Amino acid sequence: MLVSQQDAGEFVRFVHSMRTPEEFASAVSTASLSVDLQSPAQGRSWVEQYRGRDWALDWSSTQVRARVRGAAAPGWAAFCLVRSDTHSLWWGRRSARGMLLCNPPGVPLDGFVTPGFTWLSAAIAPSLWAQVQGSTGCGPQIWPTGVNAVNVPDSLLTDLLGDIAEVKSLLSQAFEHRETAAKAAKHGQMLALQVAQLARDQAILTQPAGGVLSHRIRLARRAEDWMRAHVQENVSVRDICHAMRVSRRELEYAFEACFDSSPKAFLQALRLNVVRQALRSAVPGRDSVTTIAVDHGINHLGRFAFRYRELFGELPSETLKNN
Repeated sequence: MLVSQQDAGEFVRFVHSMRTPEEFASAVSTASLSVDLQSPAQGRSWVEQYRGRDWALDWSSTQVRARVRGAAAPGWAAFCLVRSDTHSLWWGRRSARGMLLCNPPGVPLDGFVTPGFTWLSAAIAPSLWAQVQGSTGCGPQIWPTGVNAVNVPDSLLTDLLGDIAEVKSLLSQAFEHRETAAKAAKHGQMLALQVAQLARDQAILTQPAGGVLSHRIRLARRAEDWMRAHVQENVSVRDICHAMRVSRRELEYAFEACFDSSPKAFLQALRLNVVRQALRSAVPGRDSVTTIAVDHGINHLGRFAFRYRELFGELPSETLKNN
């Protein structure tokens, strides 16, 4: 839900309050997210975004346990500095305060968050990305081809957090003192570049993920794709194991590493999120909750309604009625 929007001329500020899956779609500037809740929200999440012509900075905190997927705008690179010790997973990597996640252009966002996860994200346009690529005298091939996660050394992190606080203050004040907007925008761009450059410098020293973890990440993502393709069927974890040609234990290890969830719990939550999307696009009076639920492989309607209300805070019939 968009709470406020302000235009300083050189950049725009958006403040979003988010609780439902749909409200998270614009939680990251220059990206479109898809969020599946895994448990009821513990409060409203929020994001404060500043967007310039070729840069964007987001200050955010989430109060949900959720699966997060998405893609940045073509050519844009995205970087996420974790600012809390709250448990989360990104491409199978367990995050902690000071971790810097790097998504080069074309690499999707792929993670799992829990309540209390707080971060700063920076995004840069293709022109600034090219500048970062050439700023160390190394060719683009030095940058990892996929997502990369690095831990910022404490000495650098302290200075970076100080710069972040200073830039945020400059950006906020520009709406009251419009004559400072150009200066604030320049500092916003410089901070986004600073985060990107730090990510690049640390990424050069980062070793690729171990073979076991890489295998589990690939397996979990393949299984998730299969679930989404068969979500309208009454499939079981045994069916997934058969399709992936792996044991139940191997599948459980993969989901624990990538999503901090069991395959069964993940499938149940995924089905509820897909049903919600169907209810929101249905026509009241023509479509019914029962038909939509059954069409998505749900046989126990009473249990379904209870879990749906627990996860989204409203009954399926209320979602349909409020279209």
